[in-house]
Amino acid sequence: AIPDTMASLRAATGFDDPAAGLRGLALELGAPATLWALGLREGDLDRAVGLVVASVYRHPRSASAKDVHDILLAAFTGRRI
Repeated sequence: AIPDTMASLRAATGFDDPAAGLRGLALELGAPATLWALGLREGDLDRAVGLVVASVYRHPRSASAKDVHDILLAAFTGRRI
């Protein structure tokens, strides 16, 4: 399913790497690129982690609180993972 989805995204966006292409486009348009730019403060990260971990999502694999923290910290700072 993922290869088909990626092929559809490539065709729809015209980017070989749709995620990177859409991020670049968003940056060119001046869209906020970090959770910080959207108003989240570093002191809010632990609460955000708690909210995500407490929510039920269908994932291909489980995510620990540390996994969620690492993802949110990367989104907070703008670091690609």
